[in-house]
Amino acid sequence: MAILKVTQHFEVTIGGIKYEFGSKTTPQEVTIGTEVVFVHEFSIASGTGSVTELWSDSVTADFDFMWVESDQDANMQLLASEDSNELGMSIPLFANKAHILHGDNSASGVIANVDTWETAWTFVSVEIDRIEYFQTSGSTAKVVVAAFT
Repeated sequence: MAILKVTQHFEVTIGGIKYEFGSKTTPQEVTIGTEVVFVHEFSIASGTGSVTELWSDSVTADFDFMWVESDQDANMQLLASEDSNELGMSIPLFANKAHILHGDNSASGVIANVDTWETAWTFVSVEIDRIEYFQTSGSTAKVVVAAFT
């Protein structure tokens, strides 16, 4: 086993009140296996016709930690399969701001009442099985993906 360390911190002062959370020096720790599962740098053209698969469960079965960073504003789609249905969620990626996933576990379901979502969901456990990316900045994007299990 190996220990992956991630340091996250933010601070802001609004109306003379300082808000500060996380740590600049004490990392969060994630226990992972001893091998690098997937580290890849992509060069991705601009345009919706340039949808690129960043990761899939055919590359590795799963992941416990994933870092995705793009040097262009973009969209990342997380996809999971349930029975014969494919479920997806699009997440914006902002240039030079890493997006971190702490595992590939997810849940899906049908919700009867959005006002009581915490109890109304009929949850089915699913795993993210594919991640896609596209951007329309007009420039070629450099995208880094690092996944560990």
